[in-house]
Amino acid sequence: MRPKGRARGRLRGVAIDALIDAAALAHSGEEGLAAVKASYAKRIFEKANIKKPYEYRLIYCRKCKKISPIGISRRIRLRKGRIVFRCEICDGVYRKMVSKS
Repeated sequence: MRPKGRARGRLRGVAIDALIDAAALAHSGEEGLAAVKASYAKRIFEKANIKKPYEYRLIYCRKCKKISPIGISRRIRLRKGRIVFRCEICDGVYRKMVSKS
């Protein structure tokens, strides 16, 4: 049975906290523990059927589904009208269009 109401909101908070901890651990050099925390947060999001905020969706690589924080195992380039994210684990590329305004 999936959680509803306030329980779902509490689970979302726990999952986001775990993701923030994982990103901090990855920046401090503990990639193994960061991967465990990120997979824990991902399972919570999937089990509770909670949509991840956009900035936390960018932490995961879309191709290999592993945590790849920006600056550690992911590189960003600015191209004409888009931002290009490249995962250094699997060489996956994700392009995000940027509006010119």
